Amino acid sequence: MPHRSRIMKFLSKTPQIAALSFLALVTSTESRSACVEKAAHTLDVKNDVAIDHTTGLIWQRCAAGTRWNSRMSQCDGEVSGLTQKQALVAARRAGSEWHVPSAAELASLRLNTCEGPKIDTHAFPNVSSSDRGEGMNFWSSTSAISSDTFYYLNFADGSFDFHSGGFNLALLLVRSK
Repeated sequence: MPHRSRIMKFLSKTPQIAALSFLALVTSTESRSACVEKAAHTLDVKNDVAIDHTTGLIWQRCAAGTRWNSRMSQCDGEVSGLTQKQALVAARRAGSEWHVPSAAELASLRLNTCEGPKIDTHAFPNVSSSDRGEGMNFWSSTSAISSDTFYYLNFADGSFDFHSGGFNLALLLVRSK
């Protein structure tokens, strides 16, 4: 069995190690050490959605609890802090095609900017308003160490961490093209 296959087999049998390995991979110092001023790819912004032609994903531009105001070109309202269960309900209410993003899907939005939020603030204008003093934390649907812990991405510094599903975090919804 090739070396990589043995590692993947080991990680699949030990979810705690797999979760920590994923966390180490996406928040490694090397991946955050060099900052750039421009994104590697751009998002095509159309009214209330941002289309990523590289990944094939379509994102709602406004965090849950807010709505796109096309006249003012901004998100109106207050960003909701949702539990993981509430985030899943919000996704269902938005329509069958929308879902809570996986950690990998969220990671595709992360920018290694030198300053400011680690996300395209033109495409996602109200991400900063999700900061309640602990960062700009957005849920993923990817479970971590247990079935009730999930990864989230902090767009303030670009780091991933995990928390229990009962914690209140912000949410961006996504769907495939």
